[in-house]
Amino acid sequence: MYDARVGHHDSPDLLAWRRDGVLLKDLDDPALGGDAGVLELLRMVSGEQAEGLPELPLEWTMRNVTVQREQDQQTSMHVDTFAAIFKVWAFPGGPNPPAVRLEQGPLMYVKGSHRNTEGKLRWMHAYAQPP
Repeated sequence: MYDARVGHHDSPDLLAWRRDGVLLKDLDDPALGGDAGVLELLRMVSGEQAEGLPELPLEWTMRNVTVQREQDQQTSMHVDTFAAIFKVWAFPGGPNPPAVRLEQGPLMYVKGSHRNTEGKLRWMHAYAQPP
C-alpha cells in the first residue's frame, strides 16, 4: 500500500529489489536523475521519506578499501538479516580515480539471500544454539 501511495508500486527497480535484494545502478547515467534520483532509490529501498536519509546535495567520501585487516567481517560472507538495513557501495568508473574492474572484486552478494525462507530460518536457529 505504501509503495502505491508514493508511486513505487510499478517500478522495475522495486521489483528487482524485492526479488534480488540488490540493485546495480550507474550513478553517472543521466536517466537516474543525479542526486535526486539516488535519493529516490534510497527512499524506495528504505520505505522512508526522510528519516535516516541524507539531504541533498549528496556528499560522497572516498574510502580506501585496498587495505584489509585480518578480522574485517566485511571481507567474509555473512548474514545481515538481523535488522532492517540497506547498504550502498559506489565504485568509481574512471579515469580519475581509476575504474574498479570486475576481477578486482569488489562485492560479493547472493541474490535473494535477503529473504527469510523456512529453511534459512531453521538453519539460522540451529547455528545460533550452543554446542
